Amino acid sequence: MNFTEKLNSGTVLFDGAMGTYYTQKYGHEPECCEFANLLYPGRVSAIHKEYIEAGCDAIKTNTFAANTISLECD
Repeated sequence: MNFTEKLNSGTVLFDGAMGTYYTQKYGHEPECCEFANLLYPGRVSAIHKEYIEAGCDAIKTNTFAANTISLECD
């Protein structure tokens, strides 16, 4: 079933709380989990796989706070 068909069939489950879950699993390294896309792509991929295995229909990018203000982490 493609995504449009899934949308038309009812509820679509998305992943969520990436930053919270990332911090729970790996702590604050890197401080902004959006940097993990570059520094630890395997970690990000592993979390996405967990969401899929848990029944998510759609995976969003790990870029919620990827902007010039938020990424000025200490």
